Amino acid sequence: MATFAVQISTKAQSLSTENGVITTPPEGYKKSYYMDLQTYDNVVGLMGDTHTETSVVFTENGEVYVPNMVYRKSVKGYLRGILNATGDTITFANRQVVGYAPNLKQPYYLEVIDLKGKRTGVSSFRWAIDKATQSIAPVDTSLYLALFVGDDDSGYFGMGANMTYRPKDSVDARLDSYNFSCVNISYDRTNDAISRQKAKGYFDGDTFYVKGLDLKYPQAWLKGTLRDDGVVQFLSRQLVHLSSNDDPVALIAISENAEGNTIYQAGFLLQYDAEKRELTAVDDQNWIANCSVDEEQLQVQQVYKAMQLTYNELHIAQPQNPVFGHYLKESKELKVTLLSKDTKEQALDTDFLFYKIYIDGELHTFTKADNPRMKSEEDIIEMPWTFSDYYTVSGRSEEKYITLNGISEQAKTISVELIYRIKGEVRVSDRLVYDIQEGTTSYITGLAAVIADKSPVEIHYYDLQGKRLFAPKTGMLIRQTRYNDGTICTERILR
Repeated sequence: MATFAVQISTKAQSLSTENGVITTPPEGYKKSYYMDLQTYDNVVGLMGDTHTETSVVFTENGEVYVPNMVYRKSVKGYLRGILNATGDTITFANRQVVGYAPNLKQPYYLEVIDLKGKRTGVSSFRWAIDKATQSIAPVDTSLYLALFVGDDDSGYFGMGANMTYRPKDSVDARLDSYNFSCVNISYDRTNDAISRQKAKGYFDGDTFYVKGLDLKYPQAWLKGTLRDDGVVQFLSRQLVHLSSNDDPVALIAISENAEGNTIYQAGFLLQYDAEKRELTAVDDQNWIANCSVDEEQLQVQQVYKAMQLTYNELHIAQPQNPVFGHYLKESKELKVTLLSKDTKEQALDTDFLFYKIYIDGELHTFTKADNPRMKSEEDIIEMPWTFSDYYTVSGRSEEKYITLNGISEQAKTISVELIYRIKGEVRVSDRLVYDIQEGTTSYITGLAAVIADKSPVEIHYYDLQGKRLFAPKTGMLIRQTRYNDGTICTERILR
């Protein structure tokens, strides 16, 4: 039987509620996912919402906490579910409070609706956990969840359907690198320019997922389907951005008629060359555009044409060691140079480059609590090399200025290591160690070899009371793995 591992990323705080809304889940273990769903807007219509990063919290008593997914930017409560004894089904009570409208003094309810948009009145709904892939999806594939204010039946504020949660680590391990180019069309259509940026993508059967096809919103994911004729078809109305008020920006295929009027198309096509692993726009007359909503009408914003994705073959490589700059204790600013080349002076793809900070040997977490202005919806442990928000990390080049909020005044050492991860393979630099009191630097060597060569040699299971289990049962267990280098990893899993 495959196990459903609850990877420890960061502990949540104690459960807190406000106006009946779960604003912070209780202590547990967070697992990161990419969430896919279909959502609805009165003007745009039904939109594909692909690979939004989110986290689910699992607690020791079998409770599961999932962030609200409908109007998620402004309605930020959590759904509470119960995991069954076999660890493969989560049951949620219907009509849970996920937000509060202070002007109306009414709660927001997330409820199951039928195809006519009416409340069903069912008592609960269930999601299934696939033990092989660890993905989570509704048992009822026709499940529709809608956001209502109080008992008002006149209409709902938003809707979500066909939701699927895929473990982020398993998706990231499949990513390929691409170079994306397109013609960026000016607003008045008179000053076209070729633009380029990096992109990531992967095939899951006949489904192609790609991030980086939108110059304005490079972190937005799009979803296409590979047809029998070798063409990848992307449907229009794919969500690329949500404002803080949940106003959507959707990517829509467009064309223009002889009079210069915009014609909205059902989708756009990219021809796939399987040998070269390249994708090229099929029709130069079909463009893609970011469309926002203004006064109940679609407004065309950025427009692109002649899209092309060129495959960029990657190889695992050893990153160079971090170089210390300074640490300013009063402002808690760490300056460090993180080179984007390997030890052979070859360029690394920075989309696959990360770094970790350690305080007195303990892994540091950039929390939202310590960094309220950090431009991330989640706490960050493994910081992307490309991340810069001018508050937590500034500098998009190799020189990073990192603010270590939350560090103790008594801290003695700060350490930094670089991580390069390609297709599940990992290489780690030597760890730079700065002694705050002495003002000296040193390196801990050999970490890369430990990670590269490590393999499990012995695995034992225990119950939560520490009793050894010779025949692992279902439910929450403790798994202890001993590796060939003598190190031991202990983790909680759901089986």
